[in-house]
Amino acid sequence: MKKITLILFICFMLTNFKEIAALFGDKESYTLREYTTSAPEYDPPENLNGYDENTEITLLHNGQVLTINLHDYLYGVICAEIPASFPVEAVKAQAVAARTYTLNKLYRYQQGYEIAESHKGAQLCSDHSHCKAYTDKSAEEMWGSDGASYRVKIERAIYDTDGEYIAYDDQPIVAVFHAASGEMTENASDVWGGDYPYLISTESYGGEDSPKFYGEVRVSSSDLIRKITAKTGDKFELKDGYWIGEIDRSEAGGVNTIVIGGKTFKGTEIRSIFGLNSTNFTITYDDGDFVFKTEGYGHRVGMSQYGAKAMALEGKKYGEILTHYYTGTKLSKMQ
Repeated sequence: MKKITLILFICFMLTNFKEIAALFGDKESYTLREYTTSAPEYDPPENLNGYDENTEITLLHNGQVLTINLHDYLYGVICAEIPASFPVEAVKAQAVAARTYTLNKLYRYQQGYEIAESHKGAQLCSDHSHCKAYTDKSAEEMWGSDGASYRVKIERAIYDTDGEYIAYDDQPIVAVFHAASGEMTENASDVWGGDYPYLISTESYGGEDSPKFYGEVRVSSSDLIRKITAKTGDKFELKDGYWIGEIDRSEAGGVNTIVIGGKTFKGTEIRSIFGLNSTNFTITYDDGDFVFKTEGYGHRVGMSQYGAKAMALEGKKYGEILTHYYTGTKLSKMQ
């Protein structure tokens, strides 16, 4: 009888291993495995109107102007912009944000906004510092044995949100996003200026999971002088007692302005000059070097990708994620 009971217990444990692991094991790791284990193929929804596949865009990529449909473009953007291991709801949020950013550019062109000369006539480019990153590598090239399941996840995210965009006053917004913020995202006006009522500072969490959330850059005094002079074109000197002056910060912690060597610089300028991970930095002087320590990764405006991951792991859907990060917006759908 004891042997039979033991055998039945072992069978129960094996049958319910995933449920037991979820309760007592590493919850996040289990959740990510659950999200990334997908069927080998994904069938689009039956009511799909095919907006993405029927909409063509032009893209400057690797020096060539390509004409591709929006679905394929979004696939390449998602592959390049967000970790494929993230929960599917976070990937869906990324799909809608990337689609919205694209539709906003197309809308502005219709209103007479000029295409950038660097695009060589294309509506978009694959330079992440100007438009959005894009790759044409296969899933297998990027992720090896995980490629098939990740490909399905990304296709699912695009198909399940086909034609959806984030709207403010019934128009697609400038849906910028970044890797990781701190406890708050930044006001767009503090970073770039301008009036973006949907890009205001909002609560965020989960950013610390980014491997680049904390950063450090050391610069010698001579290099600091050389780099600032090269960037500004003005002669720059450091004098004792005038190295680091007043620092003005945004409500989210980013440096708006900082005085170095008696001159005032924007936080975005200093980030660009020294390749800092974000404008949320401190600066100290240590044995002949200036040490920048940063928190956050990216411009920290709009949706935090690691914040989207954290919300998805809590059970939030992509719509909730998007309306949280883009204040006063709603989801709309192209017809």
